[in-house]
Amino acid sequence: INSTYQKNRVENICSRLGMVSIALLWELEAKPLLDSMIENGIEAILIKVASYGLTRQHLGKTLAQLRPHLMKLQDEFGGHCCGEGGEFESLTLDCPLFHKKIVL
Repeated sequence: INSTYQKNRVENICSRLGMVSIALLWELEAKPLLDSMIENGIEAILIKVASYGLTRQHLGKTLAQLRPHLMKLQDEFGGHCCGEGGEFESLTLDCPLFHKKIVL
């Protein structure tokens, strides 16, 4: 389930500023999107958890490490395995667009 509220808010702000919001990943299927991010070298870690089934033990772990658990939570509770509904917040440490990896 995508957050229409967030998308609409960003579009409204952009409109007032004379800008156009581009949401290329909007309404893509969550599971293939998560797999694609992992397969394409996006290394992101969880920095905040805010849903049933995610606890402090998941903080600092990568999406790749948590993939099976995130998929299970989506199947069981209807959340979003990419965190779209606020299930978690993440920080990207490395991806193909970065010149250097962020090291914590």
